[in-house]
Amino acid sequence: MIEVIKTKAMKSTTKVEGLLVQMNDKQWYAITRMMPPRHGWYLRCSPSNSTGKLSFGDEIYMYPTGKNKAEFQEGIDELLDILNNNKAGRIENPNYNR
Repeated sequence: MIEVIKTKAMKSTTKVEGLLVQMNDKQWYAITRMMPPRHGWYLRCSPSNSTGKLSFGDEIYMYPTGKNKAEFQEGIDELLDILNNNKAGRIENPNYNR
């Protein structure tokens, strides 16, 4: 069973807010929340390194959370469910062509 052993805030120079999470298999993940133009808030998770460099294109999940910011705990819970094979990841990218 995969569990969280460490978390730390991500430093960002953009409006993206994030949290780095290390699992007991020594893998780091970046959980970020962002608000694309003309969209609500999104929660995203990607493999990362300990400094916060994300592996774009390898997202584990990305989905809208609506008008309110999701708490990072929701992202941690979602990641644990996916890594422990309790649920499948979902990718719902914003549609910029609407």
